[in-house]
Amino acid sequence: NYTRTIPLCMDVFKTFNEPWFATKNRLGETISNGWTPLTAGFEFAIRRLITRREHRKLLFIITDGMPNGCLDVVALDRWHTYTDECEKQGKVPDTDQKWEPYLEILQTQINEAESAGIEVIVIGVGAGAEYVKTLAPKHYVYAEDFEKLPIQVVQRLSEMLLWAA
Repeated sequence: NYTRTIPLCMDVFKTFNEPWFATKNRLGETISNGWTPLTAGFEFAIRRLITRREHRKLLFIITDGMPNGCLDVVALDRWHTYTDECEKQGKVPDTDQKWEPYLEILQTQINEAESAGIEVIVIGVGAGAEYVKTLAPKHYVYAEDFEKLPIQVVQRLSEMLLWAA
């Protein structure tokens, strides 16, 4: 019983056995085109990391906006349940609520990952990604624009990672 109607591509910037210096340009060459299946990608990453035996596991989520509903069946189902309930009650759905199922799923996934010993760091860039501040209040990096991102990443990661090691 499959519900996905279009293919889903997961970018893996570095495999577990590759040295960082050999892969560092891959992330910088990424092209964003919207349609972000963020919860599906996060689940993919958690499943890959959960079986690893390393002492410390870090998972970075990088986003430039809200997850997209077209590709995420679970969140889309929750949105439809909400709108159906509004219709039954004679209410107009609050379109701001459209993102709530995604954020709820992401929060559950972050909790699951952290319970499994995976440290999750959420990086958001641009006004559409400000939600990372509430999604991961202790482990987020946020920059208003791409020019400020490198400085913000280095500053926040030094606070979060170097002192926690």
